[in-house]
Amino acid sequence: PRPFSIYRTEGRELHFLVKRQGPATRAYEKLAPGDRLRLVGPLGATWPEPDRKLSTVLVAGGVGLAPFPLWIERALARGVPQERIRLVFGARDARGLYDLARLR
Repeated sequence: PRPFSIYRTEGRELHFLVKRQGPATRAYEKLAPGDRLRLVGPLGATWPEPDRKLSTVLVAGGVGLAPFPLWIERALARGVPQERIRLVFGARDARGLYDLARLR
């Protein structure tokens, strides 16, 4: 088992941001749509709920970005103005800057 954050949802589908790094993540890379996995969760602490009155700065690096897009979508849906949310996102090189069009 490996801990991964949900990166995106589409209906009943869960999408994960996985960096190929070792034997387990290389094995995940070979999975095809429709292959079954056993998931355990949720794990870890909960995040604070978005607050319209507060500005929020989110800081991530590489695949650490994974949980932030869903939080941002939730904040926007709850009426948090876009200008109150800042994402500071870095990576070792340009290949690690995932999904920039979506994040903008």
